[in-house]
Amino acid sequence: MGKRPYKSYVKTPEENKLNKMVGLNIRNQRKIRKWTQTKLAKKLGVAFQQIGKYERGDNGLNAIRLVQMCKHFEVPYQTILPNDIHLELVLTDAEKILAISERE
Repeated sequence: MGKRPYKSYVKTPEENKLNKMVGLNIRNQRKIRKWTQTKLAKKLGVAFQQIGKYERGDNGLNAIRLVQMCKHFEVPYQTILPNDIHLELVLTDAEKILAISERE
């Protein structure tokens, strides 16, 4: 087996923290409704293992999945995202450089 032609992405501590906070909010919303991970997974069209990964913060959600979850929970996205989110903490260096260059 050869070397990967790309570098593996390693999440920053800030990304890990955000994923865990979002995961906790997902779990809380699921438990409020007395849904199992399997029930939520079926609604979203994913495996129940994926729900566990979201809830533990192992995997982050993309925007589309966030919108789908909020639709099924019937809550605004702010319910899932932490109130004290600071987007600059989760931007990669490349995104920061791009943002700076676009301002100039």
